Amino acid sequence: MPAGSSSGAWENREGRGGLALIWPRPLKICFASRGPNWLGCGIEREMNLSFENKIRLAFLLSLVCLLWIGGMGYFHATRSMATYRLADQAYQVLDELQSTWIGLLNAETAAKSYAVSGYELALKPYQSALESIASGHEHLRLLTADNPEQQHNLDQLEPLLTKKLGWIANAIESRRANGSATTPSAPSLAEEAQTMDEIRHWFATMGIAERHLLVARFEGAQGQARRTMEMLMLGSALAVAFLAFATLVVHRGFVERQRAETERDRFFNLARDLMCIAGSDGHFKSLNPVWEQVLGYSRAELMAQPFLEFVHPNDRGATLLEMERLDNGGEVMFFENRYRCKDGSYRWLSWSARKVAGEGLVYATARDVTEPKQAHQQIAHLNEALRHRAAELEAANKELEAFSYSVSHDLRAPLRHLGGFVDLLRRRALDTLDEKSKQHLANIAGSAQQMGRLVDDLLSFSRMARAEMRQHRISLDRLVGEVRAELRREAKDRDVQWKVGALPDVYGDAPMLRVAILNLLGNALKYTRPRQPAIIEVGAEANESEHTIFVRDNGVGFDMRYVAKLFGVFQRLHYEDEFEGAGIGLASVRRIVGRHGGRTWAEGKEGEGATFYFTLPKVPEIRPPAPNGQTQAPMATEVMSK
Repeated sequence: MPAGSSSGAWENREGRGGLALIWPRPLKICFASRGPNWLGCGIEREMNLSFENKIRLAFLLSLVCLLWIGGMGYFHATRSMATYRLADQAYQVLDELQSTWIGLLNAETAAKSYAVSGYELALKPYQSALESIASGHEHLRLLTADNPEQQHNLDQLEPLLTKKLGWIANAIESRRANGSATTPSAPSLAEEAQTMDEIRHWFATMGIAERHLLVARFEGAQGQARRTMEMLMLGSALAVAFLAFATLVVHRGFVERQRAETERDRFFNLARDLMCIAGSDGHFKSLNPVWEQVLGYSRAELMAQPFLEFVHPNDRGATLLEMERLDNGGEVMFFENRYRCKDGSYRWLSWSARKVAGEGLVYATARDVTEPKQAHQQIAHLNEALRHRAAELEAANKELEAFSYSVSHDLRAPLRHLGGFVDLLRRRALDTLDEKSKQHLANIAGSAQQMGRLVDDLLSFSRMARAEMRQHRISLDRLVGEVRAELRREAKDRDVQWKVGALPDVYGDAPMLRVAILNLLGNALKYTRPRQPAIIEVGAEANESEHTIFVRDNGVGFDMRYVAKLFGVFQRLHYEDEFEGAGIGLASVRRIVGRHGGRTWAEGKEGEGATFYFTLPKVPEIRPPAPNGQTQAPMATEVMSK
């Protein structure tokens, strides 16, 4: 994984303290331990500098310090050498001053000796002194050429020396000419003494000035040497510090990298998926322990053979194609093939892999999907069986619906005949029948009428399953008002209190919903007859997906143990002599609401009333009837697998 990038620049500034290193802004570089990025477990640490860059920086700073030490050493050494050359030059000036002064004294002594003795040999020191004075004067000019003060002193000294040497030369010539020494006059002696004092003064002045200059140069050289030593010590300390920092960084880096590799290896070994690294030679290079658990082979056995040897023969062609995709720089995702286990069985593996071109290695993970794949196949078989069974039930239901409709329709004629013959018998033989026979005849007529009502209700219930739905926006508030008006005769001469809340607009088939609401409100009126007053409440609630409508009454209620029977066809919880009815109404309600995609349920307590609920989806939905006559969600027979 890339270590990241840095931004920033070094700025060099020269000052009296040396080289200043300034880092203008902090760096933020992502440090990532090396490892296969396919694992997704590269442990990243946000640090100021990466491990490698810290080492480079430390060694760079150490190198800078060493170069700085060398540069400063060379600079101060050069300055020291120049200082020592100047000091040596001062020593030479002092030596030349002393040599010239001695030469002057020697010339004067030789002249006096010649004047007394008259021997020419006595002038030999005089000639040497003249040469020494001439060369010394010339050398002094050269040595003090960079010192205007000493040049000025030489300018003052030069005519005095010339005068003094002229007097000495005249004395020697006079001795030669006269053959004996002559005594100078008093004014000449005074002038000569004054000139000698002046010569002595300027020699002393130049000597003092040169000694002062020599002391200053020695002090400068000592200061320069001290500063050189200080700078060398500082540079050495900095170099040692940077090297120590580099050593610390290397140590910490190795510790951090070792910890990161330990964490990566721990993840590699503890992962529940099969993880591997494969080489371009077709062999596994590294495997995590899950391979042994899934396939039963040891890692040594798996790595000893090409991995294609473990692939099912029918899957090797597809596997080679995926390997070719990896060689072309592609990526393998969710590729499935079968691997042979040690017991001879095969396991389905789902692969994700990527190849690192520079390394020639393939990093891959695989998941054992044998059980899910088998479960999926079983679910597919079950779904197919369910679809086949549903088709059979749907066909049987259609036959049952047709049979019910046919039976109900065919029963009408015998019932009409039965009713007609009862009426005919009643008109013709009523006077000849006793009271018991009349009662039997009345029972026959009542049973025929009841049978007719049952046939009508059964036909109506059957039509609900076949009727085509036409959905549009309906005002439930208006629909309830219309049904209440229709039931006004049932509520006549009764104390009925209606509590109708705000009802929403819904999408549905108006005639069907009218039948459902008529059945619910009709039941509420019927089962509240014993109550004074009768209280019937109609309300609604809503959530994000559906409306919930309820009808609550304070009637006779029911036992919740029998709630499952309420919505069944011809299911009744009360005797007919208590409350009339055929047991079709609530079954019709459930069928109508179900075809609208809703649900029905009830709550009640015996002697305290009941509440009936049904829901309607906010988004229009039409559901076909289920084979058992109730409604179901589309594809309810499918067994979903995920």
